[in-house]
Amino acid sequence: NLQSGVATKLPIPRTLDEQADSAARKCIMYFSPNNNPRLIFGPGNQVTVDAAGKIHLTDDLDVYRKFIGPGTWNAVNVNTLADELREKRSRSVSSLSHL
Repeated sequence: NLQSGVATKLPIPRTLDEQADSAARKCIMYFSPNNNPRLIFGPGNQVTVDAAGKIHLTDDLDVYRKFIGPGTWNAVNVNTLADELREKRSRSVSSLSHL
């Protein structure tokens, strides 16, 4: 009855050092020495610059806006960039739908 003995011990608790080691390995795996996201090639040689969604540079635009300040926010115009990316993605998906 090995299965029931193993099931009662899962998940195995990790120490803080083990969690830090895991985070460091993931950073090394997903970021280059220049701190840029690594280019990862997905199915069909598609380049996934965000490691297929695993890298989140920001999840909350309001927090990002406070972090970078108003001058950079206005220069970058993040909302316009996000809208352009959404539009490009929807156009590329709709152009492939007839194939």
